[in-house]
Amino acid sequence: MKQIVYIIIFTIAAILGNLIYGMFTSEPIQVTKNTTMNVMWQNVSSWGDSTVELVSRINPDKFIVNVDGPGSNDTNPHTGPHAKDLIIFIDSLSKHWTGTLVMHTDCSLGDFNSDWNMGGKYNTIPWAAYVDYFLLLNDSLKYHCLPHFTELLIETENSMMSSKAINQKPLFDDIRTRINDSSIMLSATSDWHAKWTTWGVDCYYAQMYDMCYPLDSGGMPSLCGPNHCSTDRVDTIVPYFVEAITNVNNSEMINQDGVYFIFSFAPNKKHPNKNAPQFGETSLVWDEKDFMYFLSSFETTLKPHTTSTINVGAWDTRTLLRNW
Repeated sequence: MKQIVYIIIFTIAAILGNLIYGMFTSEPIQVTKNTTMNVMWQNVSSWGDSTVELVSRINPDKFIVNVDGPGSNDTNPHTGPHAKDLIIFIDSLSKHWTGTLVMHTDCSLGDFNSDWNMGGKYNTIPWAAYVDYFLLLNDSLKYHCLPHFTELLIETENSMMSSKAINQKPLFDDIRTRINDSSIMLSATSDWHAKWTTWGVDCYYAQMYDMCYPLDSGGMPSLCGPNHCSTDRVDTIVPYFVEAITNVNNSEMINQDGVYFIFSFAPNKKHPNKNAPQFGETSLVWDEKDFMYFLSSFETTLKPHTTSTINVGAWDTRTLLRNW
């Protein structure tokens, strides 16, 4: 009964989105194409024309949309997008970009009850809230004959789930069963050490940051400190990244086509360089040209060590919007 009530709430939201959709039209946006970056991943929700233009110009294979829960503040431009916002955004984006849409559920411990679990409907199975909302948003997009999400990215280290569980396969098996659609890909994310190939997911996004701790603990101390933007810096840091990835204990990161190496543009204003290496620290933001050179150099240096496709991307497109 509780699930039925929750579905009704979501359906009403989708209907409101359908009504608002007809009130808007998309203005043409002039874009160019660049195919160096495979993935662009939002940190904070954003769905305006500037996001459309950036994604279209960079032209990644995948765009990971940050989605807050249905109970989040629908008047805050940095939460959502709710159905009404998503319909308008995807309609505009699809006119300029034809890549894969991925939904990342945004949730922290403090937000779960207010944003995702209104009324305690998912107390016993919190992950089901993400799946149900994913399906309902897709239904709304399909209703308008718009591209829909074909991949769901679940981050088990927040999202009211077990942190870095050794065996996460039962969880992802349950998620796949609830999705009940073989065309939908399921993906996960964590650091560059995770044994993700045992989890039962299709893709894995390796977070190539917060690496500043001792070697004997699996870190890469050579990547600590400020990360200044320059071609010389690229030549310095790329070998250390590759060393971390090709370590004998990280065999899941090579010879696996489903791996995407993600580099962070998220600044840490309170504790600069704490999550080093960062490419978006205040006053040290990497420009587009040098970051693309970094990605190219990274791919070239890693290529002799793997037989798989090398996929690379950036997290926190908000910094790219402000600086590129």
